[in-house]
Amino acid sequence: MTQVRTEHTLPASRTGVADGTITTLIAAVQLGIVLAGMLVVDIGQGGAYDRPGGGSVLGVLILLVVAPPVMAVLGALHTVAVSMPAALGASAAAGRLNAAPQWLRQGAFLAVLGALYAIPARLMGIPYVGAWAAIAASGVLPLLGVAYFLRREGQGRPVGLAGVWARILVIGFVLLVATVVGCGLAVQ
Repeated sequence: MTQVRTEHTLPASRTGVADGTITTLIAAVQLGIVLAGMLVVDIGQGGAYDRPGGGSVLGVLILLVVAPPVMAVLGALHTVAVSMPAALGASAAAGRLNAAPQWLRQGAFLAVLGALYAIPARLMGIPYVGAWAAIAASGVLPLLGVAYFLRREGQGRPVGLAGVWARILVIGFVLLVATVVGCGLAVQ
């Protein structure tokens, strides 16, 4: 039986690692890095009466225990709300915008999604352009990660699930250290 492929379906991964898994992992690491940066800035700022700000050691320990599963759930929600619609919209538009590369179509759909998702943020009092930029930028790293792993597959060097985890965790750790150091230096 012949398999029919339409333009609006996402390509299947030959390694068994789905694109959604990659975007979920990257989004979870990205959200954890943002949380760590916010924590460093909060701890570094002085509170009332020139006392050190931030939470207690117990609060940080609880955060270290509770944050990983929460970040995994938020990463999955980010994938469903931002990364998947951008990828599906870009592949659906492939028929009309054949000349544009895939990353450009996905970036355009991220900008459109950011504009749509920023409307409720604006109604809550958050500046529209800042919310738009933050929402659109939050989808860039996961889609770049998927593009990286798909490019490796296209070159005949597929990466398995363990390789995906290892690469994302190493890159996440490097970004985490850079964020914590940068935020720590910015506060001082």
